[in-house]
Order: sequence, then C-alpha cells, then structure tokens
Amino acid sequence: MNQYIKFIINYSNLILGKVSLIFSILLSTLLCYSEENHEKIVSLNTAFTEAAYVLGKSDKLIACTTFCKSPSGDSRIIKIANVLNANYEQILYLKPDLVVLSGLTSRNTMQFLDKFKISYKIFYQEKSFKDICDNFIAFGTLLGCYEKALEIVNDSILEVENLKLKNKSIHPKIFMQIGSDPLFTANDNMYLDDLIDYSGAVNIGKDSKIGYFSTEEVLLKNPDFIIISTMGATAIKDKEEWKRFECINAVKKNNVYIFDPYALCIMNPKSFVTSLKELSRILHG
Repeated sequence: MNQYIKFIINYSNLILGKVSLIFSILLSTLLCYSEENHEKIVSLNTAFTEAAYVLGKSDKLIACTTFCKSPSGDSRIIKIANVLNANYEQILYLKPDLVVLSGLTSRNTMQFLDKFKISYKIFYQEKSFKDICDNFIAFGTLLGCYEKALEIVNDSILEVENLKLKNKSIHPKIFMQIGSDPLFTANDNMYLDDLIDYSGAVNIGKDSKIGYFSTEEVLLKNPDFIIISTMGATAIKDKEEWKRFECINAVKKNNVYIFDPYALCIMNPKSFVTSLKELSRILHG
C-alpha cells in the first residue's frame, strides 16, 4: 500500500505539477485494478514482451513475434507471428490462457481468438508517458504483479521528474525524424513529444497534423538538433542527406544524430527513462 500512496503523489505531480487531493482520490478510484495471474501468455505486442522481462515475469511467456528481442540465450519462447499476422495453428497447439495484442493486430486474428474462446487483451499505441505508465500497470495486473508494476512506475516517474529539473535551463529546437518516405515526425499526439518536452527541448513538429512534415518546413523552423530514428541503413542515408543543408543550425553544429528506433518504438516506464537520459545527454552533454 505504501507504494500505491507514493505512486498517487508522484503521478499527481507529473500530471498537474502539484499534488491535488481531489485528483488523487479520483485517481485511486480509476486505478483499482483487479489482479489476475495468467501463466501461459502469447505476446503479439512487442512492447509487452519487453515489459514481461522488465517485470521479471518472462517465464509466463510461451510465444511472441519475430520483431521481439528476447535477452540473449532465451530460446524457450517461440516466434509465431510478425507484427500483423500470427500462426493460428501454433496458437491452438500452445493453448495460451491469454494473448496480448496491439492496435496493429488484424481483425482476422481477433475473430480467430473469439471463435476458439481464447482470452485476449489489446494494448493500443500510447500517446503519452502517462499512457505508458497506465498500460504497464494494467499489464502487471494480468501477470499477477500489480505491486511490482506500481513500484517500477513510481521509480520511473521520480527519475523523469529529476531529469526534467536538470533540463530546464536550455531549450534547443529539435526535429525528430521517425520516417523517411514520406518525411514523418513526432507530433503532440505521440509519447515522443513528451520525451522531447521532458528533455528540455522544443519539438518543431509538435503541431503537425498526423506527423507528416516537409524538408521546407524543417529549413524554415531551423532546428538546433536533428534526431533520426529510422530503420537500419535508411538512418545512415538520411543523415548524409541532411548534411546537404548547411544552412540548418543542426548541420552547421554537427548536431545530427541517429537514435536506436527499437528503443523509441518499444516503450515501458523504464525504457522511457533510459531514452530520456540518452536524449538529454545528446542535447545537454
């Protein structure tokens, strides 16, 4: 219970900037999850495969997607799906008591699970650090470790708050590229906007409608840093492409960086803190 009280206070601080008693009471009502304890989980959501390891409950995973990165040496968990499609025969053979889905999971997969009365839970893409924390706690309840999830979230919120205080002095402009063709960036409807905000930077793509951006807009807004988080060789090519535009402050000062796309795509409270530390190091040294 002490962890829960600390969480309420820290969570209120994060969202409101100060402790609100009314908000705390409402929050305590909203976050009264009913703990479950699933033992055989198929994860078709990469972020929550990772979250199971963070929670120390990877023993409950029996299968995941080809995109999931399991810690070295853990060959126990079989790969039965890509991001969009799953091997239905293998799911039936494994007899899971829970399948974890993402917002990208096909309707056909859900219809298959419904047909064979296999329990599933959908976790949609988070839009903020708050959403990341909420989903992580909800996932923890499914694994029977609500208190552990709460403890991790509480510690992560404290680390985020400390980093925000350290990053208050300088506010460089940043362009975060997360797609190349077309050029795509993080807007204020993505948790990456929180990452940029908490790093002390100004997100020049914040107001883009759905993330689409143009090279001309980048030139006009003239960012101090360009962060590229695209896949593999594409990122290296993108970095070389930006170097052509010597009028951009980020290029002039050699502030064009490649950021691990897996780290930014696969988020839980602990990995958010890790990415925030890395972004803060790039921006502030």
